[in-house]
Amino acid sequence: MLDSRSHLSYSEWIVLGSFFALFVTLAIIANVSSERARESIETYQKTESKKIFVHIAGAVECPGTYEMEGLEKLKIFVEKARPLPEADLTSLDLESRVEEAFSVFIPCKGWIQVRVKGAVKEAKTIRLRVQSKISDLLSYIECTEETDRRFFRKKKALKDGEEVEIPKKKIKKNNFS
Repeated sequence: MLDSRSHLSYSEWIVLGSFFALFVTLAIIANVSSERARESIETYQKTESKKIFVHIAGAVECPGTYEMEGLEKLKIFVEKARPLPEADLTSLDLESRVEEAFSVFIPCKGWIQVRVKGAVKEAKTIRLRVQSKISDLLSYIECTEETDRRFFRKKKALKDGEEVEIPKKKIKKNNFS
């Protein structure tokens, strides 16, 4: 005859089975996690020594192609190009890691329109980046022979909707009488 103290009750079997199921589940999870970790390490090691090229253009001081080793954050490439104060970085995921070569165009936060008239070949409206200055206008207009180019030395910031009158040279009168 069997001693009743050596047998497990139904509820004890359920508890024991639950612990066994929990142990098996944890073992499976640990194995899957270690496989994923191993794959991540292998991927990182493969790309770590790989040179990555990113071309950055737009609202930056130093546009161009930047080269780095391994998986770097996009933020590092953008910082090297030195974004301008009016650069709009909100559309970029700066924390993402760069895995392969690509191009990035950094837009401006805004644009302004300026009407230019006076001593120019053609009066026109010009679209410029925010914080553009009078000195920036020279590359957008055609000057006449009468244009006073000293005007473009000004560093005054232009405003949206502003009308800029380009002055003529002042002619010195000689009195030879």
